[in-house]
Amino acid sequence: ESHLKTTGCDTENPNFTPDVCLTDGSQFKYGTFDESCTDNICDTLTIDTNGKKGPNTAGKDRFTMNLTPNGLKALGESNSCETGLDCGAYILAHHKLFDGETSTPVVQNCSTSGVCCDAGYYVSNGNCVVSVGSVELEDGTVLHLSNVENANSYSAIGTIQEEGPDYGEPNYFAGAKALCESKGMELPDIDTLTQIYNHRDEYGLVSGLGGNQVFYSSTSAGSYYVQTADFMGGPMGTDPVSTSSNSSTMRQNVICVGK
Repeated sequence: ESHLKTTGCDTENPNFTPDVCLTDGSQFKYGTFDESCTDNICDTLTIDTNGKKGPNTAGKDRFTMNLTPNGLKALGESNSCETGLDCGAYILAHHKLFDGETSTPVVQNCSTSGVCCDAGYYVSNGNCVVSVGSVELEDGTVLHLSNVENANSYSAIGTIQEEGPDYGEPNYFAGAKALCESKGMELPDIDTLTQIYNHRDEYGLVSGLGGNQVFYSSTSAGSYYVQTADFMGGPMGTDPVSTSSNSSTMRQNVICVGK
């Protein structure tokens, strides 16, 4: 791989013997691999962002991350750091070095795969992509919208375990929730979904859906039933043509929201 320089690494970096060097000068050192991933940590990866150049100081140009079964995770908390090596999470959240003062972290949407995107972006195939649009709710909250996933684009997760006629049937609602979480977003509640309805044409939310324009919300309707909204027809400025309670076993369309 031409962008990697894996031989001839500069070994003059104080207290740091790199395993891998990149042509931009950054250097990487692995820890000891733990096949059993004790405490959910399989290995560590320490990075010196500028090689032997100073300051060669933890928390300034040298950081450590844990390799977990779900990917790399920076050490530390998003609102503070103490030892230097644990400042990675703070820097990712605030886009700056720790200055000794805590503050509210930058809003991010983090997927279940460990990928985090700034507000206004969501995860798609491991990359941060811009949302299709945004909607300002009645309380002033601005939510960003993912692209629409049609009812046949995701799989059920598990089965209905409550006694009744749908016992043992596939749980598509669980699959819809997981789909949004994989994007670092969530399903909208029924009130939010009805407000999104009035942007359906503006953002092309129902384009290509055909006869099924019913969307899942996150609002429970009791037992394994969920509130849904039908975006088919109805004038702008009104609620969806219908909101109803549907079984979690029914395939519905999905739109996800994030800050």
